[in-house]
Amino acid sequence: MKAFLQPCGLERAGSEGQKGDKGIYALILHLVCREEITIGRLGKFTFPAGYYLYLGSALGPGGLEARLTRHLREGKRPHWHIDYLLERARVIEVWTLPSAERLECLWARAARELPGARLPVLGFGSSDCSCPSHLIHLIERPSFALFVERMQNIRMAPRRLKTSRERGGVSPLKVEIRLALNPPLPRELHHLLGEIEPHGMDARASEE
Repeated sequence: MKAFLQPCGLERAGSEGQKGDKGIYALILHLVCREEITIGRLGKFTFPAGYYLYLGSALGPGGLEARLTRHLREGKRPHWHIDYLLERARVIEVWTLPSAERLECLWARAARELPGARLPVLGFGSSDCSCPSHLIHLIERPSFALFVERMQNIRMAPRRLKTSRERGGVSPLKVEIRLALNPPLPRELHHLLGEIEPHGMDARASEE
């Protein structure tokens, strides 16, 4: 079973082998209405209402836990491009992949292939690479299952987490779905992942 189900995620980050894990992550954000937002030195841009998929890496000290904790913290001083958008948009999901490799460019390429994907700001989050952008805009909420299908060339799919903001803080991240590729999880074992649709169907979770 360990070939398919990976160790628990960020809510157990303090346990042995978890704290400080480096990795790749995707933030799924929701912007309720159209906004004019200044993104640091990039300038002012119009952000349409809808969903945004931001791809990043956490390969430095503290790893995924430190980076995601910062992203989800309110009232911080903007440093990265995503910080400016996070002042207006709400994080509704987080996908992660523990890895010491810089794979966020592959994730960004897969995200650009999602139906209806567009790039709202060129150069967003991609100052240190040749990608056109690490921020994708989508009218509909991005499908975790569909994104996994786009990642067949990567050894493991991202873990799917959900988060909700609460007054005065952020609720703990909760692992919801964890899939591994090569080979895909057999259909007869799907029940082990809880409430998950068959492979290839939308496995989105409702917001809290």
